[in-house]
Amino acid sequence: MIASKPTILLVDDQPSNIRMLAEILKPHYNILIAISGIDGLKILKTTTPDLILLDIFMPNMDGFSFADKMHSIFSDKQIPIIFVSSAHDYESIQKSLNKGACDYILKPYDPKTLQIKIKKVLFKVEKSRFESSYIEGNKIMNTFFRGGGKIN
Repeated sequence: MIASKPTILLVDDQPSNIRMLAEILKPHYNILIAISGIDGLKILKTTTPDLILLDIFMPNMDGFSFADKMHSIFSDKQIPIIFVSSAHDYESIQKSLNKGACDYILKPYDPKTLQIKIKKVLFKVEKSRFESSYIEGNKIMNTFFRGGGKIN
């Protein structure tokens, strides 16, 4: 069985930023594109990406508001976010991390560093999913054996 490529949602209002990220990531990942926070939330209604790369400064809904809304509307999805922003101030970085981001990448970024950070986050996601499946499987097995091996 061949595993499918992980899916990354890019949320940025600048076409040049989207193009650059997509060019770097497309060989390794399925890419979804949203040119606003509002479009990003619409995509999340029908799709659950493995990771979101999110800009901070966007019109109508900035990255912080997107993260807040995503966590409140789609709390069951638990999608990791990496903020990718030109904001170099500590306040933006700290606010991003407090909004649930698992990392913060400064623009301009080094493509190799970007890929390493993404791989690390996706590895943690996959590990967490595996552990959850393992725990759920153990619960089912324990229930089965406690019930004398009978399936109800």
